[in-house]
Amino acid sequence: MVAAFVAVISIAAPQILDGEAATQAFPFQWRTRPYDLRVEALPSAWSAPFRDAASSALKRYGDHFLLPDIALVSSFSLGGKAYGGTYDGNTVFIACDGADDRFVRRAVHHEYSSILLKKYGSNFYKSRWIAANPSEFLYGSGGFRALESQGVQTEINSSSAAQGFVSEYSKASLEEDFNLVAENLFEGGREFWRIVDQSPKLAVKVQIAVAFYEALDPALTEAAFRNHSQY
Repeated sequence: MVAAFVAVISIAAPQILDGEAATQAFPFQWRTRPYDLRVEALPSAWSAPFRDAASSALKRYGDHFLLPDIALVSSFSLGGKAYGGTYDGNTVFIACDGADDRFVRRAVHHEYSSILLKKYGSNFYKSRWIAANPSEFLYGSGGFRALESQGVQTEINSSSAAQGFVSEYSKASLEEDFNLVAENLFEGGREFWRIVDQSPKLAVKVQIAVAFYEALDPALTEAAFRNHSQY
């Protein structure tokens, strides 16, 4: 009886939504102040490459991950600011207008890393991460404030890496800092690893992020991430 019962238990496959279904996936409370959500649907007829990219990103995770649903829209804004991606609960929202498949894959990893960090924060060596930052450094007020003040520049650069960050946007919050390391573990390619190998402070954060993922799936080692680099 027990064996038969266990056999029927399974984790539901994630949904990849587009069209009006994706717009309806946003939380109702985001449609009121102070969020004032504005969202434009992504027509299903245009969504195939973005759906394929999201599906490809999700396949990087083992069977024991509770994978997020992905809501693909053309564009959306919160508080009057356009977003490329965000998350709520176990759903990731991605704006595809002007995007390519690489952006969508990176956005999936970026936002899902937040979901995992909230769920498995005990696996994250926060004090060691902060110790890798410059002395007296303080994070900003989050991604929304960074959008207001400086926009979003997320590509890795050597000057930020020398300070222990992927980019200036990493300084918005500890969560964004982790997000950018996480998305580059999965999609940063050879250039990411070249800069990491020349940047001891950033290398410490990469080691912490790898340890976080490896605790969730032993197959996600640094060697596995490096071997997957394609650029």
